[in-house]
Amino acid sequence: MGAEEVELTRRAYAAFNRGDLDGALQHLDPEIEWRMSPTFARSARVFHGHNGVREVYALFHESLDEFRADPSEVIDAGEAVVAPVTISGRLRGSGEAVSYELVQVWSVRDRRAYQLDVYQDLDEAWSALGTTPPARSSESISEAGTGLENK
Repeated sequence: MGAEEVELTRRAYAAFNRGDLDGALQHLDPEIEWRMSPTFARSARVFHGHNGVREVYALFHESLDEFRADPSEVIDAGEAVVAPVTISGRLRGSGEAVSYELVQVWSVRDRRAYQLDVYQDLDEAWSALGTTPPARSSESISEAGTGLENK
């Protein structure tokens, strides 16, 4: 992967957080597989294509007002882009503020994500990738939401 894939991932999160689902979908392959961890979907589940992404989006919005998915960083992991993410919002009905930590691993080709895997934590994500975290450098990590590289 590289800077282009990291930027694509950041743009997709920005679109989701604006409520611009169509804007996010332009960065996702029409045949994407979104593999949800059993922790977040009550059982391991794969959502297929843009309709599957719409279903995931609807599930979050049915439960949470002010839904956000904020990556703390976006990491070029060679074969994938790894993003530790905080999902947050307010529970519908009670208004209670909630947040959940997870890690999303984006697989990208031809300028579109074709697979998104959700893990409980970075250790699980790195293990699934069969690798260790890369050394931090200004080329491998982008501060989420800023558009600026770590220096």
